[in-house]
Amino acid sequence: LLAAGVATVTVANRTAMQAEVVADNFARQVSGHGYDDIPLRRYSLVINATSMGLKQQRPPLDTKYLAGC
Repeated sequence: LLAAGVATVTVANRTAMQAEVVADNFARQVSGHGYDDIPLRRYSLVINATSMGLKQQRPPLDTKYLAGC
């Protein structure tokens, strides 16, 4: 995504620490957050890369994050 020119990437996980570990492997445009502290902004794309997606389920995200998708 970064190579394609995406300005920012937000990684969300049940635990903020795990999301931050993933984000730290990338450029400054990538930030990591727990589900309860995701920045409120307009997101163009949400990718569910959890095992929940294999069961046609979604992570516990408030639908306000999905408004721009």
